[in-house]
Amino acid sequence: MTAIVQNLRTPIVLPVAAAITVGLFLMMRQMIDVGPVEPVVATERPAYAINVEVDPIDPDPRIDITAIPPVEPPPPVQRLPVDRSAPANPGDGVTYGLPPVDPPELSNND
Repeated sequence: MTAIVQNLRTPIVLPVAAAITVGLFLMMRQMIDVGPVEPVVATERPAYAINVEVDPIDPDPRIDITAIPPVEPPPPVQRLPVDRSAPANPGDGVTYGLPPVDPPELSNND
């Protein structure tokens, strides 16, 4: 029974899904439409000049401008004594290795 329903479901559902997809596409196209667009008439740009010189200004008379005296910087921070990461004495050159390994003995005795 299930195999018969599965065979009939595809030809019935695909056209319905296609119709819903086309309907949603047309609805979204209608919602996005802004109507006819009229181009904006280009106007002439106004003439302007950039002045490189800055006009002098008078500071606000209510503000009292005082010179700030120079400040002497504090002394540097004392470094903490830290052990060096490299050893001072590398040793007497001893190297470590694996002991010699004898080859295995093979025999045909069962």
